[in-house]
Amino acid sequence: MDDERSPAEVYALVIGLALVAAGIAGFFYNASFDTGDGLERDAVLGILDVNGWHNVVHILTGALGLLVAGSYGGARTYALVLGVVYLLVAALGFAALFLKTGARVVPAAIVLLCAQRFLEMRGVYPTQPAGALAPPLPGLEAAYVSGPARVVGAVTDFRPNGSALYKLEDVRGYESLVLDRFADTYPMWCRSQLGSFNLVTRLEAPFLAFLNARYAIGGPADAAPAGWLERARNPVLTVFENPRALPRAFVPKTLRAFDDPARRLREMAAETDFSETAWLPGNGTKESERERVVQNGEAALALLAVGSDLRVSADVSRRAFVATSLPDWPGWTADAGGRPLELTTVNHAFVGFWLPEGRHAVRLRYRPASFSLGLLALAAGVAAAAVMAATARRGAAATTRRRVS
Repeated sequence: MDDERSPAEVYALVIGLALVAAGIAGFFYNASFDTGDGLERDAVLGILDVNGWHNVVHILTGALGLLVAGSYGGARTYALVLGVVYLLVAALGFAALFLKTGARVVPAAIVLLCAQRFLEMRGVYPTQPAGALAPPLPGLEAAYVSGPARVVGAVTDFRPNGSALYKLEDVRGYESLVLDRFADTYPMWCRSQLGSFNLVTRLEAPFLAFLNARYAIGGPADAAPAGWLERARNPVLTVFENPRALPRAFVPKTLRAFDDPARRLREMAAETDFSETAWLPGNGTKESERERVVQNGEAALALLAVGSDLRVSADVSRRAFVATSLPDWPGWTADAGGRPLELTTVNHAFVGFWLPEGRHAVRLRYRPASFSLGLLALAAGVAAAAVMAATARRGAAATTRRRVS
């Protein structure tokens, strides 16, 4: 059972705990429920103005977040509503600040600009139902499975950006950056197009089976490719299934290791069943110029995709190498029960790893160094903003005291 929380649920839990804690702590700073001219405020940690009313609102808002943290729908609604409310509060706060300093024209200009844009643009971009962008396609439900699997479109059918709208992972997906070693495999299964997605004209290509392309979307009159089974057909589309498609992670029977990439690609292009053979790099020494062929061990695998992560439950009867169809971008890591695993490139451009005998719960995660650096930069920016706000507040308070005295 998947115990992974969605980002919305994590947000509701974290914000809920933070608001409840702020509300409780606020009563130690100011518990006054006065109103009007008698309204008092004190600052928690010098940055958050509170009084009794603030504290109650914080506790109730935080308790609501904790209440919905276990529900994806509730947590998502909570995050959206809370974001809108605090955005409005921030806008009102800035407006009050400008009014207080005498710059009344600024908020007035903002209000007039919003009104002008509304009157000018209303009706130009009419609101459409959410399903208008990706209307239901009859028969497409045949391409949805419980385990991780990819789809592919025949020639120009069902373009990759369209498959994303239907929550399907397409092997033809294209981006501005492409792993060069992955691009080396294109001649085995597709034709690259400048500035567009890869064109697949031959669904019988064995490499598509290695890429976990279990389903293909074709036109309503398309015949089933050799080796594929027809799963759905209607006037809109046809869905085919490839029974030879390999899982996202599997245990190949034979391992061939050498360092010549050109030879490796030639042999892979001639392969008809990638469950039989996998190619590993040599060890980079003169001895590795000679080919090493070994029989792989045995293991039963169960797979679960969690976002971009892949979880592999493995029961290994004899030390085995696990091959995947995850492109080997820098940033992939693997651990088994908290113990890091060394990754090895397999089939020229994909992630693989060894497992010793026994039962293992492996988690493959994609966390490039730029992700961690971005989090550190965000934390540093938030900390700097907090220090600057506290310093400015203390400076303003000191100026006020000097004027009073």
